[in-house]
Amino acid sequence: GKHGRDGSDGQDGKDGKDGKDGKDGENGKDGMNGENGKDGVVTYANFYGLQPTNNLPPVLPGMAIEFPTDGPLYGDISRLSASTFNLATPGNYLVMFNLTIVEPAEVCVSLNGVESLQTLVARAVGETQLSGSCILNTTAPNTVLSLVNPTGTPLPLTLSSNNGTGSGKALSNHLNLLRL
Repeated sequence: GKHGRDGSDGQDGKDGKDGKDGKDGENGKDGMNGENGKDGVVTYANFYGLQPTNNLPPVLPGMAIEFPTDGPLYGDISRLSASTFNLATPGNYLVMFNLTIVEPAEVCVSLNGVESLQTLVARAVGETQLSGSCILNTTAPNTVLSLVNPTGTPLPLTLSSNNGTGSGKALSNHLNLLRL
């Protein structure tokens, strides 16, 4: 006789159990090394003066404040004079200072004899601390830095001699420089 028609498909069977994981493949080749990172702070300098010994006459407008004594130094920041300092390597520098000044005063950083007015700090009260900090970028080697009583300021500034505070010990004024 003739073949009969094909029957309809039956229902799908249940999924089988997952097979076992295969073996791990071989490790890939190591990638190339990345670029070296920049070194941390490796250049710093601390310069200071003691009152009443240093900066005896008032610092007139346009004149630099003296920090005639070296504190800890490392790297290529150096002293040129009691009030000027050499930043040998171009880059970004953190400048921090503190002074005890008798009268109202203004102070700013000067680079190569040009006052950086964005660094100007001031106070209008009697004998207290005047502190400031800024980050400056130098683009030329051997940039000369100083801290000055700005040109055009109507008043000279006098660093305190610590009269009347009781201890009679010398006050310190500091200039700290760090290349970042």
